[in-house]
Amino acid sequence: MFLRCKLIWYVPTICFCSVLSIFTHLADAKASIDESASEVAEGEDTCEAEPSLEEARLITGRDFYARAGALYDQQDYLGAAKAWEQVVLLMPEKEAGLRIQMAHAYHSAYADDRNPELLNKSKALFSAQLESLGADDPTRADIESELAKVQAELDALAEAEAKAQAQREEAIRQEQIRLNRQALAEAEAAHQRKIQRIYFGVGGSATGAGVATLAAMTAFLAKGNQLENEGYETSQSTGVPPGYYDDQLNSGINQNRAAWVSGVVGGALTVAGASLLVVAGVRNKRLKGQKRQKQVAVTPTLGGLRLQF
Repeated sequence: MFLRCKLIWYVPTICFCSVLSIFTHLADAKASIDESASEVAEGEDTCEAEPSLEEARLITGRDFYARAGALYDQQDYLGAAKAWEQVVLLMPEKEAGLRIQMAHAYHSAYADDRNPELLNKSKALFSAQLESLGADDPTRADIESELAKVQAELDALAEAEAKAQAQREEAIRQEQIRLNRQALAEAEAAHQRKIQRIYFGVGGSATGAGVATLAAMTAFLAKGNQLENEGYETSQSTGVPPGYYDDQLNSGINQNRAAWVSGVVGGALTVAGASLLVVAGVRNKRLKGQKRQKQVAVTPTLGGLRLQF
């Protein structure tokens, strides 16, 4: 009896524990499944949040397109043109539709930047668009008109550059002529200074020699006069051998002749030397006057006119 009661007590208990264990395992399995499902859902959301390369290209291209429009409205034409270039790089299929906009933007940017390269880019875009159009396209006349405007500006720039180049070449030519004239003038001045030194040297030497010869003439005159007087006094004396006073007279006459010759030569040398000195002085004054005149001159240069002192 006791054993039966004991079995009756244990059997329900064992069954209850088994059922409870089963429910516990089922709850754990359900939690694990829910967690796995949540992770899968999060992974799918992550994959959906990251766009593909194609989508990223399109999004970036649209951003640049919107930025280009905003910059153009703000009159930042160069920035707008560069933004449209980025759109074309990202979306090449949009190039044909953006050529005219970029061409106008570069043409308008030239008014602010004055860079001829902007006109060349505008011309290239207008030309490319014109080549892509048919002969009967209604927009062809407008594009040809815009292209003609750009070409006219490029021609004006080329003409202005040609004139500027001609002016630069003329300035270089004039500068070379000035340098050549200056070199010739300096060579001529050096030659004139050399001649002047010769005039001064020869004139001074001749004058000195003339003065010395005139001094010798004075000595000859004095000696000749003395000998003539002595000869005359001797001829009046008695007891002098015949012919003695004749030698004294002849010596005095010779001294006088030498004095006259020295006088003539000395006078000629003095006059010639003085004349050369006068000529050298006049030339020196003239050279100094020419130098003062050349101290102030206006000459053309690459940068315009130069006031030369």
